[in-house]
Amino acid sequence: MKSRLSEWKNCCTGVRSFWELSGTRCGDPVGDGLRASVNERIRLCLEKAKAERAALTSKAAVRERAEHIRGWFWEAVGGRPESIPTETVKTGELACDGYKVEKYIISPRRGAYIPANLYVPEKRETKNPAVLVCPGHTDEGKAFGEYQNVCQTLAENGFTALIFDPIGQGERSEYPDEDGRTVFHGCSGEHDHLDLQCRPLGWSLARFFAHDVESLIDWLRARPDVDSDRVAVTGNSGGGTMTYMAILTSFDKIAAAAPCSFTTSENAMLRLGRDKDNEHHWFGLTARGVDYAAMLLSLCGKPLLVLLNRHDFCPFDGSMETCGAIRPFWEMLGAGDRLAVAVSETGHEYAASLADAFTAFLAKHFRGEKTAKPGTFQGHSAAELAVTKTGCVSREMPDYVPVRDLITERMLELREIRKAVTPEQRRQYLLDRALGGRKLATACPCLSEEGSVDNIWYAKVLWQSVDGLYNTGILFDGAEPASRAGTVVALWNGGTETLPSHARFIRRKIKAGFRVLVPDLTGIGNAKPDSIGGAPYDIGWGTKYRLVGDLTMLGDSLPALRLGEALRIPEMLAALDGKKPGGASILFFGEGEMAPLAAMAAELTGAAAELTGETVSLEEIVTDPYYDNTYWETWLWDGILRMRDIV
Repeated sequence: MKSRLSEWKNCCTGVRSFWELSGTRCGDPVGDGLRASVNERIRLCLEKAKAERAALTSKAAVRERAEHIRGWFWEAVGGRPESIPTETVKTGELACDGYKVEKYIISPRRGAYIPANLYVPEKRETKNPAVLVCPGHTDEGKAFGEYQNVCQTLAENGFTALIFDPIGQGERSEYPDEDGRTVFHGCSGEHDHLDLQCRPLGWSLARFFAHDVESLIDWLRARPDVDSDRVAVTGNSGGGTMTYMAILTSFDKIAAAAPCSFTTSENAMLRLGRDKDNEHHWFGLTARGVDYAAMLLSLCGKPLLVLLNRHDFCPFDGSMETCGAIRPFWEMLGAGDRLAVAVSETGHEYAASLADAFTAFLAKHFRGEKTAKPGTFQGHSAAELAVTKTGCVSREMPDYVPVRDLITERMLELREIRKAVTPEQRRQYLLDRALGGRKLATACPCLSEEGSVDNIWYAKVLWQSVDGLYNTGILFDGAEPASRAGTVVALWNGGTETLPSHARFIRRKIKAGFRVLVPDLTGIGNAKPDSIGGAPYDIGWGTKYRLVGDLTMLGDSLPALRLGEALRIPEMLAALDGKKPGGASILFFGEGEMAPLAAMAAELTGAAAELTGETVSLEEIVTDPYYDNTYWETWLWDGILRMRDIV
């Protein structure tokens, strides 16, 4: 059968300009294919996790599985930071009714200084039980009212409570304005800004959060007035994430835990299109069959209180699903009474009723008491609770080492490591990330429309690429196949949505005897995913953020996926021409942020490459304190700097 490309191209009608063609649909919509593909991959991983849990039929098997998950965690976030003997400076204290607040700066690793408040009850045992309270994502950090209330309620009932400022919060911003607060869009903005710089190194910002939590638990247990056998951890929202980190890193050091406004299920998150904090996107988390239930198994047999808000944006039905999934294991260990759930009729918060429930839970399991005194909140200002004079520890400690300095140090280490990597090893690394383990189908290109634009023939093309995804594109031609110089695969931001601004380029290549394919790879143009939960694709914590996070937890990345798609294009073009792959001359053209993708595709296929526009290296991105993250998804390869830069 003759190709329609040669048989009908002189008989078709078309539009008048590139402007009219730009942004038009190339056949059936394919944008939601990424979400469907990712969800299916996650579903298979969760089924695997469920089957693995079902196989845990003995105490030994449960403990072995929990040990495996705990060992994997540090690998996933980039390894445990190097600790130093913990240094502590007490900067003052605040006298309160029934307790006092001692103010500390705690240093668990080189250059790291953690502002912390220790709530010490007046009514004390010789050695008090103690709790580490992990704040959620609030700019006030340890001074946020809800978290003050948790600490006060514990202290009023005779528990020592330690609360601290995580990176980017309270007195611990690494990018402070004149008032000591972060210059970004809140603490979550600072977290994401730093985390995106960590990723190409094979790190996650979570490694620093987890090390803080682990070190503070050690600090509490080492105090002479604390009973090291009765130390618990709790936290809300992002503090719930850190509570899970404590469960994974300090299982043998904590005696109880109570994550709040965090526990749900991956199934429920998928159903409702919810996303996680960036520091919970642990590379390969889902691919390894690790879900909320699997992580909680690390605490199996110890007192665990799951604190829930019925009207939370963390899906409540998923919370109950996970609690139901783990209960049989507590019962298997004869500890069914040590697993409990407390529910508040509230939204996303550490409600006062939950603080009371947690305190009563500890009173029962740590002291054998049946009740606890409800909290009586006494709000203190951030200034009253401040540990530093300036409100910013990074300004106050002369040897403070920001995370971004550690990132730069690691980048320089990886630069030296890369010198020993051979070209073949780099090539194999890219091939493994782009195509390894993916489902590859025959391209099967089809045409949905043909016409002419500015006297240039065009066709809209649809083809299968990888993992069940379809790509679309527009093919422009002006020459007979026998006289064609080759095919230009044009990769630029916006794809077919930005044809007018690239019209001159297309005309120039056509005049030179080439045909030009403008593909829409995943997340671009016609292949841009539909909105998840009403969130825009590109802006903030929207659809792109959700899908890229899911890919990270699958041990994948969007640029690796796009490279796989680009590598299938020569096969598609050959099928379109009715030829075997490998004979056609192909030039990958890349502009700006898409130039590295074009260069890597050319390298792996043996094709030529033409790059234009300003391209920024990953080394520049990870060392620039105020890098441009507009197109962060184009370079977010976890650990790629171990093998190569993107330019």
